Amino acid sequence: MNSKLMALIWAVVVACCVQAQASIRYSLDNDELIQYALEHINDPPDELTIVLHRKRFDIDGSIVKRRVQVIWYYPDNDSIEDYGTEQIHYSGYADDVEVLAVATVRPDGTVKRFNPDFAQLSDTDNYNAFNDNKVINLPVPGLRTGSYSVLDYVITTDNRRQESDIFETAWAGFSAPTQRHEVSVHWQNIDLKVLNTHPDLSCVSKQRSFVCQGDNIAAPKIDRQTLWRDKWQGVYIASMSDWQPVVESMSEAFDKAFIDQTGLEPVYQTLTAGLTSQEEIVSALYRFVADDIRYVSLSNAGNTHTPHSIESIIDNRYGDCKDKSALLQALMDRAGIEAYPRLVATNRSNIAQMPLASANYFNHMVLCIKLDGQEYCLDATDKTIDWQYTSSWIQNRASLALVDGAQPMPISPAQYRWQMDVMTQLDFNEQGGQTEKQIRTYYGEYAAYMRSKLTGLDEEESNDYLLEQYRDVVSDIEQIELDQLPDLDAGYQELKVHTQAQFDPFANTDKLLAYAEDESWLRNELNSYENNNKYDELWIAGVKQRSFVQIDTQDIWQLSKPVASINFTSQFGDFTRSSHILGDQLYIITNLQIPHQQVSLEQADQFNQFLDIVLDHLRFHIEALPTHPAAD
Repeated sequence: MNSKLMALIWAVVVACCVQAQASIRYSLDNDELIQYALEHINDPPDELTIVLHRKRFDIDGSIVKRRVQVIWYYPDNDSIEDYGTEQIHYSGYADDVEVLAVATVRPDGTVKRFNPDFAQLSDTDNYNAFNDNKVINLPVPGLRTGSYSVLDYVITTDNRRQESDIFETAWAGFSAPTQRHEVSVHWQNIDLKVLNTHPDLSCVSKQRSFVCQGDNIAAPKIDRQTLWRDKWQGVYIASMSDWQPVVESMSEAFDKAFIDQTGLEPVYQTLTAGLTSQEEIVSALYRFVADDIRYVSLSNAGNTHTPHSIESIIDNRYGDCKDKSALLQALMDRAGIEAYPRLVATNRSNIAQMPLASANYFNHMVLCIKLDGQEYCLDATDKTIDWQYTSSWIQNRASLALVDGAQPMPISPAQYRWQMDVMTQLDFNEQGGQTEKQIRTYYGEYAAYMRSKLTGLDEEESNDYLLEQYRDVVSDIEQIELDQLPDLDAGYQELKVHTQAQFDPFANTDKLLAYAEDESWLRNELNSYENNNKYDELWIAGVKQRSFVQIDTQDIWQLSKPVASINFTSQFGDFTRSSHILGDQLYIITNLQIPHQQVSLEQADQFNQFLDIVLDHLRFHIEALPTHPAAD
């Protein structure tokens, strides 16, 4: 092949590659917003304020151009520290970015312009998610108390690279009040739906245009636990008419993975050799995809929503959530087990906040199967969990099954996500001290959580982590050791932690024994459940914990009475305790059950009172007479 032809081919390859990547350009020659800020310099707000937020969409077929113009006012150094760096979020493979202006307008009217050499590019955390989102960080220069910052940029998206429908949002109301908010949408060569959900925006809809404006829009009040996308309001833009086209287009993209399934059969035969039950087969198939197929984010051009072929996933032994779900689907199909993919929005729970249909709400995919009349949703990117449990991070998250007629719905949460048994044996010695042997057994999602904390640690690091956990929760003593490290490969339904502690003498063996024990692990769990929400309902992840305590006085004391029984039932959960004496041994069984539920603002005080009652009764008192009392 001659050199000219090779050069031509190489030029075409390079051009194609460059075309598929985002470009960033800094012109920094637009003074429109600087003039706007100068006009307001003599009438500054009293607090951190978005003086202007303007967003214009020009949509021509598959090309979307967004111009964003923002002016912030900073009243003090704290606001500069927190909000003095602007960010531009964009797609690394579908967007072209032009930055028109970044500057500071100081209180004296002088202007400090941004030097693009100080721009910083970073990835967003897209593990488990199919996107290639990037961030341009722009530290606004020269900010001081009383300054205004100016940001003006344009992002142009070619949605043919996105493999999905057009979907845009223009939120109104941010982390600070907004003096002036403007949104305009103009389109041609495409049919769009445009909807405003914010009550403080006034909108005018005309043929192929939608224009909104609002003044003095308050920042939304939101609690720490609330997902902000579940509450923020604004203008939605979508090209899909309803959810069925979304299902059809995403199903079509997903099905492309199955065109080439070379290598599937030998993998299936190896994994299922000697297995007879469907449960065993599902477990083997899931463990292979979760553990042996390495997670690599591959949501680049041509595969933003389309998985790679089954052949390439098997051959490369890696893939992202779409790829892993596709391979798991192929294996389940081979086993004759009903399965279907489900799109997941890991940052949304409120279905009502998805008013227009689009695939772009969703950033993750799992595979759901039906077995013996029950549905299981398997996240093949989660290496820590058993297939019969749903990964914690997708529970109660918005999802869309890729089956005809599907509508968005939350993935069912576990009734009890945090399940644990604690078995404690306390043996007194002749010196009045105690030896404690304790076994904590974590189940399901809680076992997965603990496994995730220990995965990747060596023996010394695992030992240190578990001992420090004990000291944080039970007692900060030195005489504590692990009987054995948890076996992370011994099964995924549960995880056991064995500890042994030695407590120094604290009781006189010839006098009355009177002391208190505490259900430390239960207390530790409940301390995180207090409802401090001010604006939103609180979702409670269910907790189910049982404590079995055996106290042996070794004939040093004679137990006089069992611990008081408790049977406390509330609309929020149940708390019970029973005990009995058998010889020198006292047995105490404590149960706590708080199912998954939503606690409204009106119920917050009642819920906290329920927690307080339980917390007040976690400590129990023990009395025993000495077998050999001291002489008078």
